[in-house]
Amino acid sequence: MDRRTRTALAAGLTLGVLGAAGCSPSNGGEPGNGGGETGTPADGFVAEGTIPNNLGENLHHELEIDAVERTEGATAVHLTMTNQGEKVDRVNYRGATPVLFDPVGGELYWPLIDGEPTDSGATRYGSDTDGDVPFFEGVHNELRLYYPAVPEDVDTVTFFGFGVGAMPGIPVTHVDEHRPEPDLAVDGTEVEELDSDPEPGATLTRPLREPDGDAQEHVLDTHGYVEGADASLTREGDDETVALDADVLFEFDESDLTEEAGEVLADTGETIRRNAAPGGGGTLVITGHTDGVGDDDYNQELSQRRAKVVAEELEPELGDDFDAEVSGKGSDEPVAEEGGDDDEEARRANRRVEISYEAAAPSAEDAEGGRSALAAAERHVGEPARFRPFEEPVATREHDGFQLDVFPLRRDGAHVLAVLDVTNTGEEKAMPDLGGDEALRGGGGRSESLGGVRLVEPDEGLTRYPLVLSHGDEYQDFAEHTFNVGGGDTRRLFAVYPAPSPDAGGLTLTAGPFGEFTELEIE
Repeated sequence: MDRRTRTALAAGLTLGVLGAAGCSPSNGGEPGNGGGETGTPADGFVAEGTIPNNLGENLHHELEIDAVERTEGATAVHLTMTNQGEKVDRVNYRGATPVLFDPVGGELYWPLIDGEPTDSGATRYGSDTDGDVPFFEGVHNELRLYYPAVPEDVDTVTFFGFGVGAMPGIPVTHVDEHRPEPDLAVDGTEVEELDSDPEPGATLTRPLREPDGDAQEHVLDTHGYVEGADASLTREGDDETVALDADVLFEFDESDLTEEAGEVLADTGETIRRNAAPGGGGTLVITGHTDGVGDDDYNQELSQRRAKVVAEELEPELGDDFDAEVSGKGSDEPVAEEGGDDDEEARRANRRVEISYEAAAPSAEDAEGGRSALAAAERHVGEPARFRPFEEPVATREHDGFQLDVFPLRRDGAHVLAVLDVTNTGEEKAMPDLGGDEALRGGGGRSESLGGVRLVEPDEGLTRYPLVLSHGDEYQDFAEHTFNVGGGDTRRLFAVYPAPSPDAGGLTLTAGPFGEFTELEIE
């Protein structure tokens, strides 16, 4: 385990939302630092789900997380998966990869593998699930998965994957060494091979691949995006970027400030003072951008002038605490694809001035809902959610042969979890349309995931987008993908958003062709 990669998100992804990644307070038991209720529920940490199989053998199962144990070298997740359907010869869960998430710090932990997450030939460490031993009907499969070692101050994680949606509030136990390596066994009796199918109710342990020198650790930062009426905030690892709407700041095709620009820039200065790393002495990277209309050289010069004006306006607000690096990019770095059905909205999104800086770690003050001058830049860091199943939907809607069930939103650290069930009400397998938006923010949305599903705060005029991950130069929704859904089958999906204020209520979830689900509350 000598190679550890840290992947951060680049600006402009549909799934882009707000993750306070990389700079987090303790995820322990101190007030405001994320110490949720981590006792084991009476029924255990149990959820049901479906893992799709490209051979057409979907695994309908019950999943119980028995323990999450951390050593200095790795984190081991011990779980039991019980097949609730017919025998499945092999399970390939690449489409439902199980991951661990720090809901306060915003870091995602990929399973240990001997390659890159995007490498289809990479193999993982832990129990063998796609080898010669099938998943037998009604049999309890004891499994172990390995992940990078979570930080010592992370005491609670959220589990995603295996088609179960989200399982928040899973406690982390710190141990000196991992449990002994198991052998192939049925009900504790070791066997060299299975001569017959185990009976339903039997417990099966599988061969294990222990981490070795080829194991690679992948800890991914999440990318956060919150959009307001005159500004948006992107939070990426330890950095924040405030993007100011150039149409609010400047007259058309000019670098002269509008009457309302002074108030917006004063609020921006206050936001930077509040959110930036303490002590001053940092650097503000101020970058102007235009849309793609017009001459490239003219657009570059206009974007440069606008960035310079913003820097000059912020100087008296911030004093000598920051140095400024000013540049213009013209139309070279769009965050939205122009020329589509939403061309005007896309071009307006591209006309902006961005201010980037190193952000301070989330604090207890953030947990108490301290307000920032720019509403989009407010931080709301609470405790990790306690575990309880997502059982009863609060809203249901049908469209084009599919039913969509929406469960209560749940606050989890610095984030909000959305869990939805999509059911194919027809007889033939089909792909649901969930409204992925290809035009906005670089085209990261996909119709088969929740990347296009957004949370809107009508009272604040804020739109929160699902989190995004990146593998190198490739972007991926931090949301479960549906692929094709068989007739009568249900897939449980999730998406993760930046947390709004604890006082926020009456949220609207926009779900593409399924319409808007209004007046949703957060548990």
